[in-house]
Amino acid sequence: MSDAKLPGPAGAPARVRPVPPVKMGLFKAFFTFLRDPSAPVLGKLFVFAVLAYVVFPIDLVPDFPVVGWIDDAGFAALAVWYLSGALEKYRNPPELAAGATEELPVHRGQ
Repeated sequence: MSDAKLPGPAGAPARVRPVPPVKMGLFKAFFTFLRDPSAPVLGKLFVFAVLAYVVFPIDLVPDFPVVGWIDDAGFAALAVWYLSGALEKYRNPPELAAGATEELPVHRGQ
């Protein structure tokens, strides 16, 4: 690894890598979803209920290795499936998507 400085936010240590834009887009979309008053309240409650179910030790099936984790994995998969559809609106807002494509430079291969 070279000692060259990596790009990052102003004032950040030289060796700190910035968060990739794809990950930051997901976090931003998730928090925008949580703050949106028009988003379904039951959807928000479902995501928090699944998170609590996975984190807290009280389960439908006791947490024995492998067998007890299946219910946690199933509920987590349901939450990810729900969020994958719910966050599409917040990841690519129509007003931003139309303006962003006009400003991006086009790379033409040789």
